[in-house]
Order: sequence, then structure tokens, then C-alpha cells
Amino acid sequence: MEIKRDFIFDPSLVLYLPLYKLDGASFMSKDAYGHLCTVTGALWSPKGRKFDGIDDVIVCGGATDIQPALITAEVWFYAATTMAGYETIFGNTSGALQHGWAIDWWSNKIRFYIEHYDTNQAYSDLTPDNCWHHIIGTYDGATIRIFHNMIEGTPDSYATGMDYADTDGTMVGAPVTGGSSYAFSSIVGEARLYSRVFVFPEVQHNYEATKWRYK
Repeated sequence: MEIKRDFIFDPSLVLYLPLYKLDGASFMSKDAYGHLCTVTGALWSPKGRKFDGIDDVIVCGGATDIQPALITAEVWFYAATTMAGYETIFGNTSGALQHGWAIDWWSNKIRFYIEHYDTNQAYSDLTPDNCWHHIIGTYDGATIRIFHNMIEGTPDSYATGMDYADTDGTMVGAPVTGGSSYAFSSIVGEARLYSRVFVFPEVQHNYEATKWRYK
């Protein structure tokens, strides 16, 4: 049985990108804020946007538009059999990856990090397997968590809080100044960002409400 949810009625939803619906070189996000999103590359298909692993990116809003202190970041993406290195899937980071947050994929691990990918990260093992994966990362000001297909990975403590200094804005795909070293090379179906922290029943509900699309 399909469980469907109309996400836009959640007042904490600050960015909603159903990329399987959103074609064209630019579009408005489907949340209450209507952020202007600009596409470089990232070809549309009925499953989502395909990123080439070189320079494709979708930038949403200005650099200071979407900066919640508490975070739940959510994405459906397709894990292909090859990976170039660090691949940024969804995030708000500086080019040097010293500020903001991101969901990325590196060395068969999916990670949600705050401020710096080497030190402040929650992670889960993920081997490329040519299928879809649902990732939720949360940060409550003290603990970073990640959920991969509803299963919680290894958390981390980080009590400094969010710092958005020198950011490039919220984006799907490579950081604008990060270049191909961080470029994502597969498909993103949808992405959401909330200004609050999910508890597990909400993680489960969003997974169950959307998994029918990614079979």
C-alpha cells in the first residue's frame, strides 16, 4: 500500500525539492518559501536529476537564505557502482568545507557532517549497489545523527552549534567552489530540509511515505 504525504504543510520545512517533478534550467522550491533554484547541468528524468560527477549542481536561494540552527536534512539518491571520491549530495558548505553542513558519500560510507567532514560526522556504511537509498541527518546543537533506510548509524557529539560563515548557499550536488573533487555522479530523487530535529517515528514515517517511488 502506498503511503503519500503532503510535505508542504509542515511549517518547519524550509526547503522541499521533489526533483522528479522539477524540470527546466531553474525552478521554485515547493515549500512555503519558494526559493529560486538554478541548475547547472543535472539533467531531468522522471526519477530525479542526474549529476555528471564533473560540475553539475543545483543552487537554491542565496548564500544566507536557508540557515537553520537545528537541522533535519533528507535525501533519496541512487548509489551507482562507481564513485570519484568525496561526493557531496546535499548541503550548505563553503568551498573548503569548513562551515555549514552536508550529506556526502566517501569510501563506502554515507555521512552527515557539521562544520568539517573529517571530524564532526555521523556515518553509516554504504556500498555502491545500483539501488536507491534514503538518508536523514539531524543536528540538535549537541549530537549529529544519521539514518540510512531508517537504521541509525554511528552518531557524533558536537556542541559548538551551526556556523554558516563563508557559505556558497544550499545546494544539491557539488559545492560551487569545491569543483569536481566533490562532485556527485548519480541521481537525486528528492531532498528536504527542516528547521527542527526529527525523532525516530518521523524518520520512519517519511521513509515509508516515499519509498514506493524508488523501487
